[in-house]
Amino acid sequence: MNEFGITFDALERSFAEDEKNARAIRYQDASGHAWDGRGDLPEWLRRAVASGQNIDFFRCEG
Repeated sequence: MNEFGITFDALERSFAEDEKNARAIRYQDASGHAWDGRGDLPEWLRRAVASGQNIDFFRCEG
């Protein structure tokens, strides 16, 4: 870290910023595929909805 001029405090702030910016999972299937609800529907969810499954079935609580 010294070689690149990175301090422990700067590293700690960076991790805190990453954690703050992490998006909560809003939809998830039994296989562990997850989506935060932003952007286009992921392929796994697009296929499920196209086959007649209600998107609310995959909604996560909380």
